[in-house]
Amino acid sequence: MSLETLINTAATNLGIDEAAALEKINTVVEIGGFSAFSKDLLSNEFAEGEIDALLVMIREAGGLQSHYHYYCLEESWDGTVSNLDEQCEHCEWNIGEAEHHEIEEMFVLKRDFIESVRAHVLRGEEKRYLNTNFPKHLDMLAAEITDVIPFIGSGVSTPLGLPSWKGLLEIMNDGSFSDKAIEERFNDLIQEGDLLAAFDYLVAESYEFASYDQIKERIVEIIKERRKRETRVDDHNYADLAKLNSRFYITTNYDLLMSEFLSEESGVYTAPVCLTEIESIRKLMKGVNQVIHLHGHINKMDTMIVSNKDYEKLYDDQKLLITFSSIMNNNPLLFIGFSFADKFFVDLYERMISLVKSRHYIILPNADLETVRRFNEKNIKVISLNVKLDEGGWTDSEDYVKAIRVLIRYLTKIYLC
Repeated sequence: MSLETLINTAATNLGIDEAAALEKINTVVEIGGFSAFSKDLLSNEFAEGEIDALLVMIREAGGLQSHYHYYCLEESWDGTVSNLDEQCEHCEWNIGEAEHHEIEEMFVLKRDFIESVRAHVLRGEEKRYLNTNFPKHLDMLAAEITDVIPFIGSGVSTPLGLPSWKGLLEIMNDGSFSDKAIEERFNDLIQEGDLLAAFDYLVAESYEFASYDQIKERIVEIIKERRKRETRVDDHNYADLAKLNSRFYITTNYDLLMSEFLSEESGVYTAPVCLTEIESIRKLMKGVNQVIHLHGHINKMDTMIVSNKDYEKLYDDQKLLITFSSIMNNNPLLFIGFSFADKFFVDLYERMISLVKSRHYIILPNADLETVRRFNEKNIKVISLNVKLDEGGWTDSEDYVKAIRVLIRYLTKIYLC
């Protein structure tokens, strides 16, 4: 029986559609793996009747073998047999007939069956998530993937509890203004995407923040307070990004999550580097798994850019502009977790692209033709992912994380666990 026939049979017998049937078969595969397992191992995922039905169908499809593990109470000995008619080598009773035998059927999935199911699931995920309306963009990115430099925005950190730039400012408000009209102007700046102006406004008009150092201290507190520690690797994309094994990663985030996961993946500590600390482009290009923080990071608060003055000072530095133009000229950037809805990032990109006319990429959920054409004018090719919407009509964050994982797996041909 082919896998397609098994899926169809399971769908019919269980009264579900084929997608749900494949999901159940794959659940058996991922729980069972290459080791022997009992029905008890599946009990938390299926009703008892479903377990029996699935195992019978997989056996009929040639996907598994079974044997019996028994324990002889009379002789305090255990063993393994292929059928219950065999004789216990210790008490000499038939395995299945003696009441003093505790028996458990064990199942072993065949390797080719496991690989077939996994490959089928992977193909299905790629078909589901990878938007085929703009196939050339995906092909272009795939052809350049070994040279691509991931450019990480705040959206990559939100699954780990950290706020976006707008969210960070909203948290910092929290009744920081004594006058309602002043607070409304602050909120307007956030909605307009003028985030650095909003930071400046906090210092100028709030009663809580009298200096930019106080702003930085609060940002560090928020990042440390909000960062989720008990998360699964499937909850975010940092481990996926680490699999790209890029020479370096660029981020505007203050947090150190990319360095943390690169260190965990490689077993070697990856120290965060500020753009101002780069002394040699040649050395940078020969390195691997380095993380460049354009706007500073929480381990060095004096490097954190939180004002228009800081921003202008950084990007008026000719040495830094030469450094960044060299990076952009030699490598296409892949923007992940970014939105072009805020002035902060739009200005940053326009400054960068004015240096060199190179081609870059951005990952976006459910991009339409108008969006793709608009980004194309900026020399950015959109990699659009098909992501489901939540009940409120917004992009489902968990599905978006999975979509990015499928994309990275497709691009690198590394099947992540």
